Amino acid sequence: MKTKTFTKLLTLLAGLMMFANMANTQNMNRWIELTVQQGQWIQLDLWADAANTPVKVVSGTKDTTLIVGEYWTDYKNYYAQTSTMRVYGNITHFDCSNNNENLTGINVSNNTELVKLYCSQNNISSLNVSGCTTLEFLSCNYANLTSLDVSGCTALTELRCYNNNLTSLNFTGCTALRILNCNKNNLTTLDISGCTALTLLNCDENNLTSLNFTGCTVLTHLSCINNNLTSLNLTGYTALRTLLCNKNNLTSLDVSGRTALEILWCDNNNLTSLDISGCTALTYLNCNENNLTSLNLSGCTALEEFYCRNNSLTSLYLSGCNALKKAGIRGNKFTTPKIDKIYCSLPQREEVDKATIIVLQNESDPNKESVMATTKRNATDKNWKVSYADAEYTPIGETTGNYTCLAPETYPLWVAGEQVTSFNASAITGEGITGSVSYIHAANTLTLNGATITKGKPDGDGEVAILSEIPLTINLIDENKILNSTYPKNYAGILINQSDIPLNITGDGSLNMDVKSSSSGYCLGIFASSNPVNLSCNSLKITSSHVGIASKELHITNG
Repeated sequence: MKTKTFTKLLTLLAGLMMFANMANTQNMNRWIELTVQQGQWIQLDLWADAANTPVKVVSGTKDTTLIVGEYWTDYKNYYAQTSTMRVYGNITHFDCSNNNENLTGINVSNNTELVKLYCSQNNISSLNVSGCTTLEFLSCNYANLTSLDVSGCTALTELRCYNNNLTSLNFTGCTALRILNCNKNNLTTLDISGCTALTLLNCDENNLTSLNFTGCTVLTHLSCINNNLTSLNLTGYTALRTLLCNKNNLTSLDVSGRTALEILWCDNNNLTSLDISGCTALTYLNCNENNLTSLNLSGCTALEEFYCRNNSLTSLYLSGCNALKKAGIRGNKFTTPKIDKIYCSLPQREEVDKATIIVLQNESDPNKESVMATTKRNATDKNWKVSYADAEYTPIGETTGNYTCLAPETYPLWVAGEQVTSFNASAITGEGITGSVSYIHAANTLTLNGATITKGKPDGDGEVAILSEIPLTINLIDENKILNSTYPKNYAGILINQSDIPLNITGDGSLNMDVKSSSSGYCLGIFASSNPVNLSCNSLKITSSHVGIASKELHITNG
């Protein structure tokens, strides 16, 4: 019995010594200070920079000591004996969320090695993160903040500060910031021009009249819904995949050439022009409730859904929209012939696709007379339902028209194996074509605008990227490429297949042709051996396994 008692005493003594040692090793030079409601319990979750880290929570004479590891401790409650509470120790992750009215201020400036701070759902009048150069993550949503200064937080990569009362945000020096969500505040201006690593920006439901994200060229997601913006400059933002700018005061929007853009919401603005040419990855478009009179979706080869209700549209172009399955066009100014042409331009669908075009709101729609005079079968024969806008997409009744869809006029010109026709000339698309390619037959002019062609028309035992049997002018805009990516036995970048007709290459852009072959075939850049070739473009570079240019005559100007 005495032996057992002695053993228990030794165990107790060892525990007391360990506790005393732990208290002695706490880092009292590193702390986080909270302003709290006296007499309330404050919940905290802690994470230290090493296992078995001693931490002390102090409020008045109330002193709680605990061991924290390299993971969350789970929420624990600490009593506020006074209006301040300090947490001493080498804390790297700190969570004081959901204290509501009991937490009114946070100062972490004396813990400059803090990595993550969670302080949402509080009533904070002040948040001090000055000097926190290792802080990577800050979440302070629903905290009643009116201003936030994270300048100097050079390691900060993600900031969530939505649902506050912020009127100012200072990001100076936040060059590592990748994600910013400041929705639902009172900001009138937002300047994140120095945040060059930013990939995602959400600033919905503020009072923004100015948004400056100059230099944020890696931005992939921009959402600025429900503000007072009158313009958006998207020049150079080629990485943008999602743009949500609905419910603003925009009068024009140019996203042309945004080849990565997949989703665009720009409804409920004052748009009179919308340029989405070259948006070959776009799958969803909503431009409802604007003032558009014309909409050209030609070349949007990935587009599956679009909605343009309640504009002033008199024309709509869908050439090349071969992935389209759903369209909402009601509430516009389309005449009966225009609607018939829209039906004719719809792509062939399978019944399983459940393709639907919404043309009327209901039986009382003011455009019903024009719609019912069309020839609905031109759409239904391609497995499209022509419907009202109700939840079931109820089909409209039988129409009275007898319009016959015209067959396209074909031209003796092929690009990446696609023959150019009167239907696809405004936007020539297909496998092996990216960027914008268009053709004006009256001028025999093919325009390449930031285009890359990687496929050719089969020709004997080879391929030709651009094959023409008529006089041809190629107009270059921006940087263009013709690349031999399939490596057939023989390959030509441009082939003129009729004698004595000219080939002209002009424009301020450039064309880089790489037609090298990995086989023993014959590859050349321009083959026009019986034709005059006139070059007046800004830049033409040909890398060929055999011949760069074969022509009857070669004239070079401005180069």
